[in-house]
Amino acid sequence: MVVIYEFNRALEGKKPYFEAIEIAKMSPGQRMRYFMQEETMKGEYLGACLDFCRWGGQTTVKYDTDIKGLMGLIERWKTLNDSNPSLYHEREIRELYHRFELPRVNHEGCPRNQEHKGMVKDGAGRVRCAHVSTKFLKPSFTEVYRDYDSLAQMNVNGFCENEPWDPTPNYEQLKIDNDCPELEGVKYIPVEETEEYSQYLIDKRRYDEEEPVEIKDHCYAVISERDQILTLESILGRLNLSNKTHEVVFGFDGWDLAYYVQRWEEQFPDRQTVAVI
Repeated sequence: MVVIYEFNRALEGKKPYFEAIEIAKMSPGQRMRYFMQEETMKGEYLGACLDFCRWGGQTTVKYDTDIKGLMGLIERWKTLNDSNPSLYHEREIRELYHRFELPRVNHEGCPRNQEHKGMVKDGAGRVRCAHVSTKFLKPSFTEVYRDYDSLAQMNVNGFCENEPWDPTPNYEQLKIDNDCPELEGVKYIPVEETEEYSQYLIDKRRYDEEEPVEIKDHCYAVISERDQILTLESILGRLNLSNKTHEVVFGFDGWDLAYYVQRWEEQFPDRQTVAVI
């Protein structure tokens, strides 16, 4: 269940933010557009602004925009308030949480296979698994495909060997099927007389005679990002629970979202900020 900070404020006898009638009657999307006008967020808590622009549910909250649109609102607030650290939230993080961290990858070993050995640091500062496994595949029957590897956080090549398929039917199943009234009178051509089976014999012979070649498969799973400063956009992307184009869904409210922005700002400013692939 989402912990809504405004509930805690109400229990403490505090009034909700932005009680003005013309704002309260707006939809969350309209409120976001309102905050992008002139200096409507100047001097306001970022958490209050973000929380006022969301839809709420029992387990999640939703924004009627994409990550770039949400970033635009945050950047607008930062410009108006010079990223004032006292205006992210009305309470300090340590008052509400014992631990509050950015969603970084940080494992003791390879997340794909704990038995993998070796580590290497890439150009962006990520520590990756350096394990290399070996496969022996027959090149004429091997398909190379490109796919996204979530553990490696990048597109990688995959290899799949396709052994020729035997078209010989399951005769026991044919006997069962022939007992069905709707198949009565159906005649089957012996598979040995088909072009498909002739081609299979040719391909099978080629497959059996071809020598396999060695293919190296690099793991590259990300083990740690502790020496990398991620973009705020990539942080929000990781926190987003939705895969839809024009909505952002979080498992926390706008006040906690402001904490994530604050934590991101607190990173070492002299390090290079990089985007996640």
